[in-house]
Amino acid sequence: MNRVKLIVIVVLAVSAVFATDYTWNGTTGTFQTDSNWSPTGVPGVADQAKFTTAGTYGVSFAGDAANRYVTVGASGGAAVTFDLAGYTWRLTNNLAFANTGAARFGGGTLEVGVPFQPYTAPTLTVAANQKLVLDSGTARLLGPVNVSSGGAFEVNGGDHMLAWSMGLNTPPAGVASFRMTGGRLTMTNNDNSARCSLWNGSRMSLEGGTLSVRYQVDINGIPSAPAVIDIYTNATLLQSPGIGFNVSRTAGGLGIVNILGGSLILSNSTFNVVNMNSTILPTTGMVNLVDGTLLTTTMNLGSTSNAVALVRQTGGRMLSMGDVYLGKERDTLGVLAQEGGTAWYNQLYVGGFAGRGGKGEVNLSGGTLAVTGGSSAVGKYAGSTGRLLQTGGDLILSNS
Repeated sequence: MNRVKLIVIVVLAVSAVFATDYTWNGTTGTFQTDSNWSPTGVPGVADQAKFTTAGTYGVSFAGDAANRYVTVGASGGAAVTFDLAGYTWRLTNNLAFANTGAARFGGGTLEVGVPFQPYTAPTLTVAANQKLVLDSGTARLLGPVNVSSGGAFEVNGGDHMLAWSMGLNTPPAGVASFRMTGGRLTMTNNDNSARCSLWNGSRMSLEGGTLSVRYQVDINGIPSAPAVIDIYTNATLLQSPGIGFNVSRTAGGLGIVNILGGSLILSNSTFNVVNMNSTILPTTGMVNLVDGTLLTTTMNLGSTSNAVALVRQTGGRMLSMGDVYLGKERDTLGVLAQEGGTAWYNQLYVGGFAGRGGKGEVNLSGGTLAVTGGSSAVGKYAGSTGRLLQTGGDLILSNS
C-alpha cells in the first residue's frame, strides 16, 4: 500500500515539473482542437488552461477533459461560455479568475477539486468585475466558494453541489452577490466549516429553484450596509438538518430576510432573529413575510442580549412546530407584528426567561394567529415583560 502511494506521489511530482500553460486564442471553437491553443496542442491533466485573451467567445467540448488549473479573465475583459455538451471537465486544483472575467457553464459536468478534499483546499474566489454562472448540467465544487466585493455568482438551472462554505460580500450596483433563477444548489457538508455566510452589504436573490444548506446560515451586516436575503415566488431556501438560521450575527449589526412569495423551510433547525451579543449598539434583525411560507422548528426573536428583533407578517403562512420566544434574553426586544396571513405556533412565550429581563410584543391587526399545541404566556417569567395587542384579525388559543 505504501509503495502504491509513493508511486502516485512521484507521478504527480513529475507531472507538475512538466506542466505547461496553454492559452486559448480568443475565438469561438472546440476545446479539443490543437490550433485553438498557444502553444499548439490541447492542455492535459497536469497543465493550466488559460482563457486570458480579451473578448467574448464560446468554447465547446468534443470529449471529456482534465486540467490542473483553469484561469478566466483579461485586463480588457474576457466573457467565456463553456458548452460541455454532455462531457465532463475535471479541474484537479482550481478554477480561478483574473482581472475582468466571466465564466458561464452548461450542458455537462464541471468538477473543481478532488473528492473528500479538506476545507483548507484552494478556494474558488469570484472577485471584483468577475462572475461565475451555472446555466445547466452539473457542477461539483469541492472546495469553498468566496464571492468577494464586486463579484457575482449566479445559478440558472441544473443540479449542482458545493461541498464546503459559501461566503458572500458586497456585489456590484444593481446586482446580487448570489442570484438563483432555477435549478438546485446543495451545500452538502454538515460541518462548522460549511456555513453559508452573508457579510456587510451582501445580497442573496432567490428568484427560482432551490438552495439547500445542510449546516448553518449566518446573515452578517451593519446598519450602513445590511446583509439581505430576498426569496421570491418559485424559490425555496431549505435548511436540513441545520443547527441554526441566524438573522443578524454581527454585534451592532443589521440582517434582513424578505419572503416575497417563495419558501424558507427550516426542517429541523432554529430560526434566530438576532444571535449575537452586543455591549454597545443593539443588534437588529428584521424578517418580512409578504407572501409564501416560513416553516421552522423553533423561533427566537432576540436570542442574545441587547437585541431588537422584528418579524412582520402581511401575508403568507408562518408555521413553527416548536416553541416561539419573543424577547428571550437580557435587554432584548422581540416584536411580532401580524397584519395578514396565517400563523400557527406550537407554544408562544411573549417575554423571555426568568431573571433575564426580556421584552416581547405581539401586535395583531389582521390575519389569523393560532397557538395550536401547548400553552401561551405573556410575561410568564420574573423580570420579563410581555404585551399582546389585538386590534383586528383572529386570535385562536387552543390550550392554556
